[in-house]
Amino acid sequence: RKNYPLALAAFKIAKTLRPDLKLVITGDGPQRRDLHRTIERLGLRDVEIKPHATEEEKHQLLAQAEAFLHLGHPEGFSLALFEAATLGAPVITHPQVPAATLLKTPNILAVELHPKSIAKALLRPPPPAKPLKKPAEFAHIYLALYHKICEKLK
Repeated sequence: RKNYPLALAAFKIAKTLRPDLKLVITGDGPQRRDLHRTIERLGLRDVEIKPHATEEEKHQLLAQAEAFLHLGHPEGFSLALFEAATLGAPVITHPQVPAATLLKTPNILAVELHPKSIAKALLRPPPPAKPLKKPAEFAHIYLALYHKICEKLK
């Protein structure tokens, strides 16, 4: 569902042109063993898995990141993508993610789900955006978009 093998394949391609790239994956789940096997099989060295990152650590990672990569199959609106975008992080995703089409901001780039397309985006991510100043703004904007979606569904 998260498309980790695709993300790792794209990362491997991008690493050939940018050896300094590093990939950080946050979270823990049932795919962890397969994820480690894929990392090992691809011979990737600069992949870090942070299974228990706090919200503060996630925000710090987003602040430092060149891009937030979200390639998962549509899971609704994608709160993770929305949070990354509103924190100003450059976001690389795909057109089937509703947030990618609803949030029309320059820091979101929708690419085809193909390793070369994703690698190209990793090498030239969208520009960062100005982050929201207050956590309340995040909730307010999310709720406004939620209501907009509900209206369109009626």
